[in-house]
Amino acid sequence: MVKKAKLLLFWFLILLFSSCTSLYTNKTHYREVDYQLSIGENQKALDEFLQTKERVYSEKDRVLYYIEEGILYRLAGEYRKSNDSLTLAENSIEDLFTKSISKGILSNVLNDNALPYSGEDYEDIYINIFKALNYFHLKEFESALVEVRKVNLKLDNLENRYKGVLEELNSSEDVDIPTADFNFHNDVLARYLGIIAYRLTGLDDDSRIEREYLIKAFNYQESIYNFNLPSLPTESSDMAIINVLSFSGYSPEKVADTLAIYGSGGYLSLGSNSSYLGFHSIRHSGVTSDLSLKLQFPRLESLYDPVSYVEVFVDGISYGYLDLIENIDNIAIETFKVKQPVIVGKTILRAISKAVISEISEDTITENYGEGFGLLSGLLGDIFMQVTENSDLRSSRYLPSKVRGLEILVEPGFHDISVVYYNSNFIEIFEESFNNQNIKTGSLNLFESTLMRKR
Repeated sequence: MVKKAKLLLFWFLILLFSSCTSLYTNKTHYREVDYQLSIGENQKALDEFLQTKERVYSEKDRVLYYIEEGILYRLAGEYRKSNDSLTLAENSIEDLFTKSISKGILSNVLNDNALPYSGEDYEDIYINIFKALNYFHLKEFESALVEVRKVNLKLDNLENRYKGVLEELNSSEDVDIPTADFNFHNDVLARYLGIIAYRLTGLDDDSRIEREYLIKAFNYQESIYNFNLPSLPTESSDMAIINVLSFSGYSPEKVADTLAIYGSGGYLSLGSNSSYLGFHSIRHSGVTSDLSLKLQFPRLESLYDPVSYVEVFVDGISYGYLDLIENIDNIAIETFKVKQPVIVGKTILRAISKAVISEISEDTITENYGEGFGLLSGLLGDIFMQVTENSDLRSSRYLPSKVRGLEILVEPGFHDISVVYYNSNFIEIFEESFNNQNIKTGSLNLFESTLMRKR
């Protein structure tokens, strides 16, 4: 009887541990920060966020914390602190990527929430873009160019990065997880900033080459840049140049999709609603025809952005609507596709391991202690599976959804600049003003405006 009690206690402790909040993704702490951002109170949003560090973020969430801290410092105009935080995020991502693979055994027992968050690839890319913008404000244009170049270097390496992981998962002859097609190798926003940075450093030929790469990005990546080519920065001008950039909305958030997984003839079928994964089945020779699982996988879902048009005024005169330069939603979803087979493969292999352990445990307990205890063990095993198989829904909160821009030529001197946001009915929903600005020739006159709302 003591042995029976110990076995039941074992399952109870497993369930208690697996119900720990470290295996779930909690987002309730964002509400007050979101509200302050929605009314343009960026400093208050930052202050509110900084108060949550000890209460909300654990060591395993440090990448998430550094990214969000870096973005909020940017919005509050603290560009040096922003770059310090974003650099910590970038270094941690690089460090954790390898560790998350080599130490993936814990994840195989519980779920990906149990591991340190190593960032998504689009987050890693936009770290460099926002660091470049910070360096613009700090007048460190050579450093800005370093960050711009990093973006496309990362894109060049992205596909190969996950090929190695899939090869490791497929190293057994029993398993074959398919790869996903990847169609993003050239970032327009990075090229756009590169044109400006090269112009400011007097590298006119490099600025021209960057312009050519930008145009190619539109021509060869139509699924991502499915809108009109924006007007591009001028190569040089005797007049003063004003650069206006606006950021609106929230980048996609992760949601959990539950898929029914069925085993038959050495294959796992992922169900009819798995089309967004890019594949519908995985080969696993050890799978029997009676295997049936329900598993969760994360998927990126775009959020509503109320901003449809952004207009810029200089001294009360309209200079037109800002052009859409980057739809971050498209890029986030495209880059996430590369990682998706890895997530699916690890989740399924982990679930099969849990199912096997549960079945062996049930058979052993039935044999030694009777059918009643065996059934109870099987029930607890099923509950353990359901409780621990929660998708890792962590992602950075404060990357924008859309980036728009426009370059304006004016006479040097003091000017008032206003950026006005409209919804789809051309109703004004927000205005940000930069008054009495000294606009100079041969200098960077960059004005950034941000509106982060969901309705």
